[in-house]
Amino acid sequence: MKTFSIRCSNTDFTYAVIDGDKSSPKVLEQAKVNFPKNFSEGEKLHWFNQEINTLIQQHSPESVVLKGAEPLAKRSKSLDERLHVESVVIMTAGANGIKNCTKKVKSTIAKDLGLKGKGKYLQTKLDTSVIDDFDSYNTKAQEAILAGWSSLN
Repeated sequence: MKTFSIRCSNTDFTYAVIDGDKSSPKVLEQAKVNFPKNFSEGEKLHWFNQEINTLIQQHSPESVVLKGAEPLAKRSKSLDERLHVESVVIMTAGANGIKNCTKKVKSTIAKDLGLKGKGKYLQTKLDTSVIDDFDSYNTKAQEAILAGWSSLN
C-alpha cells in the first residue's frame, strides 16, 4: 500500500513516499521543498496545491497522511498559516480521488505503530531499524516517514 506522507511548516514541506507494510516499510522517495520567498499567502497556497497535485499524480498513492501540529501548539498567526497549508494537502488528496486521507499527531502515530499512544515512545521505544538509514534523515523527514509508516497495513 503506497502512502504519501507530509510534514508541513510555514517555510517548507517535507514529504515521503512509503510502500510495503508495517513490518517492512520502504521509503521510495523523500525530499524537503522550500516555499517560494516573497509570495503572498494566496500565491503560496496556489503554488503548494500545484506541487502536491504533481507529487500525487507522479506516485499514485493509495493514502495520504499529514503529520499535524501537536495539540499544545499555541494559537498564533504562524499556526494559522500552517493550518492553511495543511488544508491544501487534504483538499488536493480529495481532488485526486484519494479517500484515505488522515492527519496524525505523535500520540496517534505511536498508537498506530503498536506503542501505547504516547508520543515520546516514538523516540524511546520504537525500533526504527526496519527503515534503512532512518537516523540519517532530519527531524521533519523522520516525522513524515513515521506518519506514513503508521498508516501502512
